[in-house]
Amino acid sequence: MNFLKENKFLVVTAAVLLVLAAASLLIANSLGGKAEIGAKAYASMGKTIDSLASEGVNRSMVNTAKQRVQDMRDKAKKVAEESLLRNRRNYEVLSFDISGNIVPAFPIDPEFKDRGILKLWFPEKYRLRLKAIRETLKPTIPPTDNEIQLALARIAASVMPKKEDNQPNPVVTPAPRASERNSGMGIERHSGMGVERRSDMGAERRSSMDFERRSSVGSSVERGATGRMTGTKAEQSAVGQQALINLVISKSEQGWIYADKEPVQAGMRDRRSAEGGTSGGGAMYNALPLADYDDDALWMAQVGLWVQQDIVDAINLTNRQVQSTASGGQRGVAASAIKRLMNIEIRGYVLGGSESGVLQYLDVGDINTSRSAPQLTGRACNKLYDVVHYEFTVILPMQHLLRLQKNLMAQNHHTILEVDVNRTIPSDMHYYGTDSVMTVTIVGEMLMLTDFTRGRWDKDAKDWDENYPPLTPATFLEKMREMDAEIVREEDKKRLRTPTVPRSGSRFGGGERHGRM
Repeated sequence: MNFLKENKFLVVTAAVLLVLAAASLLIANSLGGKAEIGAKAYASMGKTIDSLASEGVNRSMVNTAKQRVQDMRDKAKKVAEESLLRNRRNYEVLSFDISGNIVPAFPIDPEFKDRGILKLWFPEKYRLRLKAIRETLKPTIPPTDNEIQLALARIAASVMPKKEDNQPNPVVTPAPRASERNSGMGIERHSGMGVERRSDMGAERRSSMDFERRSSVGSSVERGATGRMTGTKAEQSAVGQQALINLVISKSEQGWIYADKEPVQAGMRDRRSAEGGTSGGGAMYNALPLADYDDDALWMAQVGLWVQQDIVDAINLTNRQVQSTASGGQRGVAASAIKRLMNIEIRGYVLGGSESGVLQYLDVGDINTSRSAPQLTGRACNKLYDVVHYEFTVILPMQHLLRLQKNLMAQNHHTILEVDVNRTIPSDMHYYGTDSVMTVTIVGEMLMLTDFTRGRWDKDAKDWDENYPPLTPATFLEKMREMDAEIVREEDKKRLRTPTVPRSGSRFGGGERHGRM
């Protein structure tokens, strides 16, 4: 006991160390077990990963992803090929029979020595093609002056009292001629480089002229009936007006849409009629100076034909769809969706390259580039496709507008950029049926693959594909490059001779732009 008392500190210290040793032993055994368990789990996971890799699961996932990417590329290529084939099938280039040889207007053959003759014949060929496109509309026109005169003569003859023997024939005052009665009248006509309205008067003046035309018709009814028709002056006028109404309705039933027959108006400085000399309105072309028809202007005319063809096809499809469901009491224009085609205007090629990033039109020939290009899609000509803007005006009931837009966009990568709806000015010379109609102007955008317009390069043959030669004139392509150098493909450079000289205010550089469809 004395020993414990005397060595109490040592005993306590030994006991503490013994307890700590036991605790350490227990902790070490516990950690060792956990470490062993963790090591076994890690080894098992490694074996699982090795097993999965050996079974090829990862390789299958990679292959699936690769196939998905390849399928997307194949589908994109198929769409491009189908679009290219449709371009080639639907967009025919004007061609000419020169000395027994069929010569297309494009591509330009540098070895063909008679291109001056081709340029002289181009306007007439253009007119005939435009007429053929128009005829597919099944068009009609309002009553002509001669038709009105004949109708009045029939009315007068039917009510003329029996003439006594030796009684002189009554004197009939003729109605004024078209040149006298419609002088200055704003008749919509097709342009040599597209279809356009004459700019000598606006909608307000057309309304005024319609009123004058109605007044002159009424007065001609009275003059034509003088000395022939019985009854009061009011009765005579009523009979004449009813005859005019019947004539207007009859004319509306002779076609599906109102579209003026005269397809050509001079768009250049010189205007010559088929009879020779110079005409003041809508004359057929016989010849035009070569300076007025360079290759760039002819190319825009060719592109304009393709645009107009798509617009007319969309109108035809819309009218067929609505005509098939029309009630039995409606015929002709009254049963159609599109009542009247007022005008078509080709605005031109759309280019980027400006410092402000705003889209702009390429200035070629008579194309009006003063207006700004719609920025809705932001698309401009690039290495994949060329972009053309256009506008056209029609008269139709509003319930058919969406159908027309859908049919237009289904033609060839068309997009609707702007739609402007206005009140239709009444006209006694046109009958649109019982539906309320509006005047609608649509601004659209058409895309054409560059493999079609600028040509497809055959890498194997190291030459242009014989099915897709470069149609766009090199001079036109150079003008495009001056505005935006980024649009030029490597194969295009083979045709460009002049160095790039940026226009004032243009910029070059940066990545690919406007490349989405």
